[in-house]
Amino acid sequence: MTLKELPYQDGTNWKELGGKPAIFNWNGKPMAGILYLDGFSNLAVRELSGYMPVLYIWPDDTAHVNVKCVTDFHVFSFVED
Repeated sequence: MTLKELPYQDGTNWKELGGKPAIFNWNGKPMAGILYLDGFSNLAVRELSGYMPVLYIWPDDTAHVNVKCVTDFHVFSFVED
């Protein structure tokens, strides 16, 4: 099993991203984790302490990067070899 980078752009349906691994910079610090739906209807990673959404989910179910904190965002999918 390998990781394949998925194309991401703001406006992607969040259901395509939940449970996927992601890497990004959080306030300039490299971070990685699995995206999950938090209790505030946003996508977060457990590796960040407190309430720190990586992607905001808008009412139309589209995901948008938290531009205040996140740069260089990449999302991946596990693929069978």
